[in-house]
Amino acid sequence: MVPDVLYIDEGNLLTAAGSAAGIDLSLHLIRRDWGAAAANSVARRLVVQPHRDGGQAQFIEAPVPEAREGGGSGLCSSACAPSRPPETIDRARWRGRPA
Repeated sequence: MVPDVLYIDEGNLLTAAGSAAGIDLSLHLIRRDWGAAAANSVARRLVVQPHRDGGQAQFIEAPVPEAREGGGSGLCSSACAPSRPPETIDRARWRGRPA
């Protein structure tokens, strides 16, 4: 194991330190085989950095806090609820809109 390294490319043997590092390794392969412009284009579509140097922690040492009762779920259900019934062809005709 090599600490603080996202991926290793030893020619025919490649390995990554996890799922996000797998994306880094994939971008490395694209950069190596098709050039930086291709890797940058793919990275933009994935909304990730085109290259990370490593040194980032690959896991979070602190535990994730427990979810609180009603912690935000009510917000989504009220914000996502339609404010009026969905439009139908019959309603649109009744309102005089083209259907």
